[in-house]
Amino acid sequence: MQEMTIDEIHDAELYVLKRIDSICKELDIKYWVMFGTLLGAVRERGFIKWDDDLDIVMKRNDYEKFIKYFMQGGGGLHLDHILTRKNYPYYIARVSETTNSITESYQSGLFVDVYPMDGLEGPQWLTGNRRKIADLIIFHLIGGNKYILGKTLLRRIRYAAFVYTCRFVRKVFGLNFSRRLALKILDSIAKKYKFDTSEYVGIPGWETSECWKREYFDETIYLKFEDFSVPVPKGYHEILTQKYGDYMQLPPENERVPHHYYKAYKP
Repeated sequence: MQEMTIDEIHDAELYVLKRIDSICKELDIKYWVMFGTLLGAVRERGFIKWDDDLDIVMKRNDYEKFIKYFMQGGGGLHLDHILTRKNYPYYIARVSETTNSITESYQSGLFVDVYPMDGLEGPQWLTGNRRKIADLIIFHLIGGNKYILGKTLLRRIRYAAFVYTCRFVRKVFGLNFSRRLALKILDSIAKKYKFDTSEYVGIPGWETSECWKREYFDETIYLKFEDFSVPVPKGYHEILTQKYGDYMQLPPENERVPHHYYKAYKP
């Protein structure tokens, strides 16, 4: 097997996105590109050169329709989700092609991340009890270091000390928390507020630090992305400014690297 270049990875992921786009049109599902993919569409009119994945978001109802379609055998692609694979460690879904392979054991090929969007009770989500509950479930039961939230060293030390204490107690007393159960509990928390009736929206099951005004997503526009057009929330400027600041400026050279740390191989 031969290791793939970043351009070959981009080609495979774009194929997946185009297939997802066709499926969403068939099922009357609305989605938007988000995060680095949104930034790429706005600033680069395509992939950020060093980016190694694609991200899209859907309203919760559309997300569940999308997942059900794949679970019933549709799509012609591979779906990784907590309901379809026991050892899959993430809350979000991933859709991948099946020709190539990557070094993560729960993946079949190059992928597109699919995030469910829910309503939030408001900006107080950022410091409120609901976020704290979500943090505890994700970080302490699932144990992913992605969820060491906050930038202060003291907070990171506090989180790390707590989670390793939990792991020690589980080991000593033979306790075995179910990742799937933890994710289902998190799911029930995330779905408490509806997207269409909330002033603020976000992805509380994953990006617990993000909170956007729903009005940013009230209208959809299309921007060029490589040889394809992708749906973008009309409020993309506010979304990107909130996350990246002056998003039209390139980051320092030492930050222009892939962030998933996988290697991809073609047959």
